[in-house]
Amino acid sequence: MVENSLTGIYIDLDEKVVFANNRFAEIYKYSREELMGMEPWRLIHPEDRDLTREMRKRRLKGEDALPEYEARGLTKDGETIWINRRNVRIEYKGRP
Repeated sequence: MVENSLTGIYIDLDEKVVFANNRFAEIYKYSREELMGMEPWRLIHPEDRDLTREMRKRRLKGEDALPEYEARGLTKDGETIWINRRNVRIEYKGRP
């Protein structure tokens, strides 16, 4: 189901992409294989990285964080795109 979602979905663990569905790869113009192990910050516009890092830090600590916000992303070819980010904390391989 996640594989064929119309929504781009990825999981990062220790600041490395460990899962990305087909739609996520398509949005950012990478293959799924290229995304594996990539630092997710490379996919976020430099001016939006501080906000994204802060939201991630809060979420991992269990603190209040925006569940949804807009930020700019960067595709493989350097194009800036607007992304509506919806983030949730999940358990993956026994870790948040």
